[in-house]
Amino acid sequence: LTSSNFDEMVYKNSDVVAVAFIAPWCGHCKALIPEWEEASKKIHGSGATLGIVDATVHEDLAREFRVEGFPTIKVFPGGVNTNGSSSAMEYQGGRQAEQIVQYVLAEVDRSGVPKEIPELVSPDVMDDMCKGGQNTICVFAALPHILDT
Repeated sequence: LTSSNFDEMVYKNSDVVAVAFIAPWCGHCKALIPEWEEASKKIHGSGATLGIVDATVHEDLAREFRVEGFPTIKVFPGGVNTNGSSSAMEYQGGRQAEQIVQYVLAEVDRSGVPKEIPELVSPDVMDDMCKGGQNTICVFAALPHILDT
């Protein structure tokens, strides 16, 4: 993330967004980056996005979010954030990929935009929604028409 795309990628994004402010020379940051990248792959498509800001290059963003140490992680709730930096929350989770995933997905459940529930109207819908994903669970329910009750 950069100063020029932060507004579009974070504030105007309906996903929950977690942003790590890092410094390239920071040992803790160097340890976080591979965990952050692994977590990002695991949450892809789940209503959350992870981003990284080099706070030594984008000092304006670091000032705006009062970054005083590295890494500093801020979480932006789901939905379009019109409140700017005041909508950011301090990340309170661990620094391992599984801990990051768990924390961010909990925030998706808390504040994320509800996912659309697809209606099974053809075999193509079932193939698109239920086959191929390693973290996919499909639930089938047959409900009576509302006028039949």
